[in-house]
Amino acid sequence: MGVQLGYYNSRRINHLFPTGKGEKIYIGSEMGRSDFIHLNYSELLNGDYIPCTLWLWLERNAMVNISDLANRFPSIESLYLFRDLIPFEKANLENLKTFSLGRFANKDSPKNLEHYQWNPEQILPNAKALFYMEKSHFDLGGFLPSNLPNLEWLECHYLDDERLLLEKICQFDAVTSLSLSKVGNNDILGAFNNRLKLLRLEGFGKKFSFDKIANQTSLEILYINGYKKEFDLMQLQNLKLKEIQLLNCSKIVNAEALLEMDCLESLFVLSCKNALSAELKLKLKERNFAYLNIDFT
Repeated sequence: MGVQLGYYNSRRINHLFPTGKGEKIYIGSEMGRSDFIHLNYSELLNGDYIPCTLWLWLERNAMVNISDLANRFPSIESLYLFRDLIPFEKANLENLKTFSLGRFANKDSPKNLEHYQWNPEQILPNAKALFYMEKSHFDLGGFLPSNLPNLEWLECHYLDDERLLLEKICQFDAVTSLSLSKVGNNDILGAFNNRLKLLRLEGFGKKFSFDKIANQTSLEILYINGYKKEFDLMQLQNLKLKEIQLLNCSKIVNAEALLEMDCLESLFVLSCKNALSAELKLKLKERNFAYLNIDFT
């Protein structure tokens, strides 16, 4: 059957590489990803590349002019920068669909955190996705909703229990897809108040609760990884979920509720300590799912 990506993973890949066409460029003297063309900055500027996806690797002494780069390659649709490269002069980024802000490359840069903030005059009008990779600084790089007026997908790797980052991302009213890798004890479900269509959560604190999940009637795709407390699937029964992905959830109960979810097209239940009985697995396999992976639970 091959690798099954499911709806969540397919959408994430489409946001990272919007068209799937054009050159993917990795800039730096270190060896980059094998699926990217590896160049240094001079080779890029002197070559005949017109990338739709550009991956920048910043080294400690790198000299990269983002404005010149953007003007040279106006077709760029996906851009990754280490945080040391912001802010930069206002550039032509009208075609940019995805922006990824990585961690600091220079360990001394965070000492001047207030300097490394997004230029408030730099608008990304067509950007649909923002990937924020920082794990120690909860300011979202200075991004405001006015900089990303049409943002739909927001991915953050770490949240703080003081809610500083959560309060910032809640301001992006157009966001309907949220992916969080370390949620801690943040009240995600209460904060977004039933406006999300896609939700991916992992990295739970001891006090995190899914008590409000039954009220999230806008949800279509739910991805949960590593929730160790009891998770009752009856809470999902009245939602119109198109896809459920449950990974490393050790206390799933009432799994039979999956059979009552008529809208469900995709189901992944992996490493969940025998959450599904043999009889239930058989019944689920008889359903005409677009994606189904329940063999290792």
